[in-house]
Amino acid sequence: MDCTTKYIVLGSGVAGLSFAIKLAEHAKKHNQKISIELYSKANIEESNTKYAQGGIAAVQDFTLDSFEKHINDTLDCGSYICDEKIVRKVVREATARIDELIDWGMLFDKRGSGNFDLAKEGGHSEHRILHSKDITGLELQNALIRKVKTYESVKLHSFHFVSDILVHDGKCYGALITDLKSNKSKYVFSSFVLLATGGVGAVYKTTTNPLIATGDGIAMANRVGVKIIGMEFIQFHPTALYGDETPSFLISEAVRGFGAILKNKDQEDFCQNYDPRASLAPRDVVSRAISSELKKGKTNYVYLDLRHLDINKFRAHFPHIFTKCNSIGLDLTKDGIPVAPAAHYLCGGIVVDEFGATNVKGLYACGECANTGLHGANRLASNSLLEALVCAHTCYESAVNIVHEERETSSLEYSIAYRKVPEKLLEQRKLQLQQLMSQKMNVVKTRKGIIEVESTLIDLNAEYETFEQVTEIDASSYEYLNMITVARLICTQVQNRKSNIGLHYIAS
Repeated sequence: MDCTTKYIVLGSGVAGLSFAIKLAEHAKKHNQKISIELYSKANIEESNTKYAQGGIAAVQDFTLDSFEKHINDTLDCGSYICDEKIVRKVVREATARIDELIDWGMLFDKRGSGNFDLAKEGGHSEHRILHSKDITGLELQNALIRKVKTYESVKLHSFHFVSDILVHDGKCYGALITDLKSNKSKYVFSSFVLLATGGVGAVYKTTTNPLIATGDGIAMANRVGVKIIGMEFIQFHPTALYGDETPSFLISEAVRGFGAILKNKDQEDFCQNYDPRASLAPRDVVSRAISSELKKGKTNYVYLDLRHLDINKFRAHFPHIFTKCNSIGLDLTKDGIPVAPAAHYLCGGIVVDEFGATNVKGLYACGECANTGLHGANRLASNSLLEALVCAHTCYESAVNIVHEERETSSLEYSIAYRKVPEKLLEQRKLQLQQLMSQKMNVVKTRKGIIEVESTLIDLNAEYETFEQVTEIDASSYEYLNMITVARLICTQVQNRKSNIGLHYIAS
């Protein structure tokens, strides 16, 4: 049965949850009765936020650090094509957002002095990363879920697939949502929809992202004419644990901040040959350095060397990583950790203005799916959770300040064609697409490889249109269509970017 609500939130990561909490708290404080429907494709706990190890970049020590240093590091990492106004806003609001998180129950590691235990990561000029051991994202996700569940106005819906945004005459009317357990679909009408649907890492075979990160929000937005840019800026994390695990296990950048050194098969500290910051250069530089070493050495991975470090201190700082390495038989006093780049973070996405609004009235976006202008050509480590918090706050301010329009929905008609891909073929095609993207649209691309990707994606899209039309949505098939859509956006925008900058690199 179709229904109407005041606010729809699509996504249960830090962006969607913090927005819902703020909105619910505002309504409670002003004795307003509102309804907030929050939908997640998997369970509420599953999102990219959960997998973030490093932490949140936020200036705390104003004797050594400053907002200007953080701003300059962000601009430098982004190759100076960031929106400086947004960079300044995000960096300067960090203190207020961190204070809110602590009020909501988030615990960050502290030293014996009582001050925050600030880590340093690639591209940062100072120690400014707040963290909770090496599971910051998981602790943050859990704290936000505990908080959001205290509000009756927020209804949490797990295992609901959002196939399309409802748009008519440039205005958002809600979304078409399918309960994956019953496979029943319904229109949920609202004049305010927030896309907080996360990234696109699962379009690649080798990724640190969960399997649900298939770019659904970006594909939906693209279908209704929302502007999408910056898709050529896919960040590959330099140090994912090498192996067959999907998603790849992340070895946090903070490990290098702790003192670990990247070495090649000949035990050389090779990063210093590419950048004076060596292993702590920005991620685009380190990933390309590793890619070059792999090609020269004809190997599949390099090593993170920790043998010179105090292993007991390392274990205390990174218990999750230590346990993982131990489980696969690595003795970190003797063995290096085998690592290689993996698709990690989207720096582009849905274009929003300084208020979080898209070009469709009533449709907003924040978090990884949104292109706010903060990251430019490359994301500075641990700026993502900060961006999600600050920009969710901006969207919240927009939500409480706009005048809601009562939109007539009874006469609206939406014609959406569904197709069903045969189950065995579907898995084959998804894997084909993911392997193609990992092999040809990786850290360093070639013109020949890009043309091959484009041709294959055109064929896959054409094939999809030949599959049986069905009256009810097959979520897995529609997700595959979203993956094709996102991959084509990446491919097109890679070709449109004419010069190498940041994460975009085509070998001559």
